[in-house]
Amino acid sequence: MLGGFRANPQNAAIARRASDHFHNTGRTEQAIEILKQHTIAAPSSLDLRTRLGILFFAAKQDAEGETTLKTVLEIHPRMGLAHQALAKFYRLGEKAEPARFHAGETLKIRGGSPDDFLKLAAEWLTADRPRDARILLEKAIFDHPTNYELASKLAIAAHRDPEKREFAARLFREAESLRAIDEKTDPEFLLESAEALISQSQSKAAEDRLRAAIRAYPAEAKKRNCQCTAPFGKTLGKRKAKC
Repeated sequence: MLGGFRANPQNAAIARRASDHFHNTGRTEQAIEILKQHTIAAPSSLDLRTRLGILFFAAKQDAEGETTLKTVLEIHPRMGLAHQALAKFYRLGEKAEPARFHAGETLKIRGGSPDDFLKLAAEWLTADRPRDARILLEKAIFDHPTNYELASKLAIAAHRDPEKREFAARLFREAESLRAIDEKTDPEFLLESAEALISQSQSKAAEDRLRAAIRAYPAEAKKRNCQCTAPFGKTLGKRKAKC
């Protein structure tokens, strides 16, 4: 095996087999060395350069792994596995922002389940980054066009994003059209859709949303959330949503 590799270090299939053999037999340093030689002989071999970065992480050579994977992405920004490996690395290092970025790129490139998109979008919204949440959720809706939870979260993200706020009311309506009859509506969705309606001078419809939002909150949360909705009462004038 080594003889074949030494004769053809640029051959990706031979390099991968040799590297895997060493890694699987507990000789990760030799596995790394094989891939280092291969990427020197074949600089455009990005799949194995990505593999090299992952092996650096496995060998606790974090700086080398990070540098290697960043180099891969400089050459080809849509290498999903490189983004995925960096997202995991930054999560473990408790570096939330780069972890979110690379996790988002992974989902945009490779796709994912609705829950994958929702969890990451919630992180972006919590971090007060609605634009990043919106862009991610636009991809999610492209992949899962009939998913109510994704559509409702996209409407919320657009409403919070100054660049797209003017389209939020339409997105709220589109999300509502996807909701099953027996599916509960998120109070947050109702509150933000009410605000969007107020901005369009539709105060009666906004009041209906506010009342529904208050009813949807658990009993122990109603007092606190009625305080949160108090500013809407002033905007609505005489009509107020009662707790």
